[in-house]
Amino acid sequence: MKPLSLHWPFFRTGYLRVLMIIFLAFIIQMTVIPAFRIVIVYPNLILMCIVYFGIYYGATRGCFIGFVTGLCMDAITSTQLGPYIIIYILCGGLAGLLVKKVYRQHFLTFLASVAIGTLIESVILFFWNEHIGIWVYLFQLAGCSFLYNAVVAIPFSFVLNQLFNPDTVKFAILKTQRS
Repeated sequence: MKPLSLHWPFFRTGYLRVLMIIFLAFIIQMTVIPAFRIVIVYPNLILMCIVYFGIYYGATRGCFIGFVTGLCMDAITSTQLGPYIIIYILCGGLAGLLVKKVYRQHFLTFLASVAIGTLIESVILFFWNEHIGIWVYLFQLAGCSFLYNAVVAIPFSFVLNQLFNPDTVKFAILKTQRS
């Protein structure tokens, strides 16, 4: 009898660990991080996780992780369905496109990807909610968010590397040996 073949993208790459890290980042983002805000700006750990997994797993899986995480984020924090889905799909996909172009294990790759993701988030949220002037938003809120995420991204990348090292993850599928 032939064993069941599972082709879902995360069965061979530690899908449970990916879900647990995103869940942990989501809990920390909603409970602990608001205490560390500067004015109204605070670091986005969920964006950093999506960028990290996009870099290590490529554009397709980065987009999938971004979609699922964005759907959860929109369902819990937003009155509208869509802004975080779009933001996280773009961030995961663009970070995944870097896999073939740059050295993915260097923290500057992660830092640059988080910076680009923060700019994408700022621009999309501005156009989604046009309630303040563009110069005030881009220079005061987006600029502070950009710097804050960049500062937090450096130690966060080392934490993620310790919690999740994709090069050493064992396969989740048990292979049966033929006798």
